[in-house]
Amino acid sequence: MASSRTGGGRNPQIILENLRSRNLEGIRTAILLDDVYTSGAHMRAAESYLRSKNIKIEHAFVVARTAWKKPDNMFKVTPEIVPVY
Repeated sequence: MASSRTGGGRNPQIILENLRSRNLEGIRTAILLDDVYTSGAHMRAAESYLRSKNIKIEHAFVVARTAWKKPDNMFKVTPEIVPVY
């Protein structure tokens, strides 16, 4: 699957169809961690995939979010709570 940077999409369904796992036996809860939240497609796809394996997502964290507008002061950006679907 092509990356978004090279023309790939941010469609959670397409991402979900490409997710694979090795051994999730015995895992009932998980925490999701993503480096950059742009559209949320990867986070939603991972959450759907794990839910389909009967794994509950306890928390989801991202390190950074894509800024669509330049903030006045990059050191005073208000933290944001992103909804989980």
